[in-house]
Amino acid sequence: SRQLATIVPETLRTLDEALDTVTPRLVRKVSAYYYELNKRRLTFEYVYADMRGPYSEKPQTEVQVGGFNRHTSRIRLYIPFWEEQGVATGDNPLTILHEFGHAFHFMLTDRYGYISMERRWLGLMEGNFFAPESVDKKVFITEYAATQYDEDFAETFAHAFACNRAGLGIS
Repeated sequence: SRQLATIVPETLRTLDEALDTVTPRLVRKVSAYYYELNKRRLTFEYVYADMRGPYSEKPQTEVQVGGFNRHTSRIRLYIPFWEEQGVATGDNPLTILHEFGHAFHFMLTDRYGYISMERRWLGLMEGNFFAPESVDKKVFITEYAATQYDEDFAETFAHAFACNRAGLGIS
């Protein structure tokens, strides 16, 4: 079990600003869905994460920065202890929106069917396949998106709202 993190006002401001990009209406809609499903609204929880790895004094190269549990309606964002600076954390808009993207995605798949949505998504890939070792930058927004369908959806969702770059084609 992980220890709940003490957060600063800037952390809450980052959370509010990230969720504002997807609109309060969508946040309410997704939260209401999880309330119907679990009798618990969508919640965000910040916890301290051990960013060093189990047997090493060195930082890990890959660190889990967030997670979503559809059965508890909880988005968990990991942040490092104060002494562990310089590591990517769950305290950034892309991570917040990525995990919210998972919540939104599960809501959609419950409504339209996982297989049906996955087929449509794969159809957009124009014959490309999930292979992080050979990422086609025209198809996948990040290397992590190239690992599997669920992560591709969440990464695409996060980048569409956090970056909103002209020409991205996904806004």
